[in-house]
Amino acid sequence: MKELAFQSQPSNEPPFISLLVPAFNVEKYLDEALVSAEATKSCPLEIIVIDDGSADSTSEIAEKHARADSRIRVVSQANAGYGAALNAGIALARGVYVAILEPDDYLVQGALDKLFNFLRDDSSIEATDYPDLVKATYYRVLQGPAESADQADPAEHAGSADPTDPANLHADAKAAAKQTPKIKANASTQKEAKVLCSYAHLFKTGTRLNRPERAELLTRHPSIWSAIYRRAFLNEKHISFKEVPGAAWVDGPFAVQTLLEAKDAIFYDHPLYNYREDNPEASSAQDISAFAPERFCEMLQIQKEISPHDKAMRSALAVVGLNYFDHIVRSNASLKPGVSEKLKTMLSLLEADEIKGAEQIAPHVREEALAFMGHRSERISSLPYYRYVLMRALVELRNNGLAPTLYQMKEFKKRRGK
Repeated sequence: MKELAFQSQPSNEPPFISLLVPAFNVEKYLDEALVSAEATKSCPLEIIVIDDGSADSTSEIAEKHARADSRIRVVSQANAGYGAALNAGIALARGVYVAILEPDDYLVQGALDKLFNFLRDDSSIEATDYPDLVKATYYRVLQGPAESADQADPAEHAGSADPTDPANLHADAKAAAKQTPKIKANASTQKEAKVLCSYAHLFKTGTRLNRPERAELLTRHPSIWSAIYRRAFLNEKHISFKEVPGAAWVDGPFAVQTLLEAKDAIFYDHPLYNYREDNPEASSAQDISAFAPERFCEMLQIQKEISPHDKAMRSALAVVGLNYFDHIVRSNASLKPGVSEKLKTMLSLLEADEIKGAEQIAPHVREEALAFMGHRSERISSLPYYRYVLMRALVELRNNGLAPTLYQMKEFKKRRGK
């Protein structure tokens, strides 16, 4: 890995946040992502773009931004994958906190400034003892519906994406919440629409998350980019990303480890990030059967090593694993050579009662998983599951209004094959 010669030298004053941008062949999106980061004004910031062996104009775009903004550093490396790129960025970071910006997404305007001011000004937070993790909410950017009632922050730079599936399986696609409805059409395309993520307003800003609350967040979406991590915490706990080719969902184990290891995790109920959930070019849109079972086994192993008696996290991981199973089976990927064996290995790590008790998962999926493992066939009551679906629909209605809720429930039904 080498730092490019044109690089402007950053200030000697350490930044508060080191924003890592792992970039591979993202010429279509990178400019918008970097512009959104450059709009940060009051938060001391460095932006580290890790060009992971791109073959398009990604490097040239990053270089152009670095010449114009001394906060940007660009490094290049031979293609080694998402995890290796982020590990390289963490090693170079100088900030109190590390944040992640995936280059096909973009930040909410002013979000880092507001988060910085919150951490600096909140009387319950000492500068000498910043929390290990701060978890924010985010906007989902979807391709529909077309109708829009734009009541988000009018100063917001247009934009991003989280399905209503219980474990919010991120392979299924990739302001103030006191007002409803909440949806915002992208000004440039008039096709994208923004809605709040499923865990918006789940807790109040400043809530110090306990283990069950952290587990609840894990069932919604890993969304590692909607949080910031104290750099010293990552180093002290030796937390890093698994280095494998491509993306391969290495964010799941990272999310589990940071949520379990963090001494203090604080909730910040304001959108930080715009996530293009259903971008067909994103790595999350690929066939997951080759690596999702392996990632799930790693997540369970992390939980077992760090917190073996954490029933809440164990239950949350059962929901995640069953969503992986459901997605792979519905896509017919389970028919590929070797995939059935991987699924059996994954499910064998769960107890039958954990599968039965995962009420966020449709009963027919749990029944199928139990049958897949050779357990005696039995009917699982649908009532707890439909109560959960109704609760989720009411939350979506409160956060985003009627049109987005109907659209998302339609997509939910379509994904469930019902």
